[in-house]
Amino acid sequence: MGVRVPPGLPSRGMEDTIKIGIKMKNVAQFFDGVGKEFAKVIWPSGTELIGSTLVVLAIVFAFSCYLGLIDHMLARVMSIILSW
Repeated sequence: MGVRVPPGLPSRGMEDTIKIGIKMKNVAQFFDGVGKEFAKVIWPSGTELIGSTLVVLAIVFAFSCYLGLIDHMLARVMSIILSW
């Protein structure tokens, strides 16, 4: 029968090295583009940020109160139904 030796792994030729170099160039271009886009962003001022945050918190508080009230009412209805 004998011993079967698996074939060797293919060596990385120059084509693979070039492909890796192109991929790294694309990654560098991507991050360069990200930096350029971040420079174009108009960031909110401190007062705009605080105002928007307060609006979000107020809306979250209102919805949580509404859902808490609905939950409480449904729990009472279910306790009445189940107590029969």
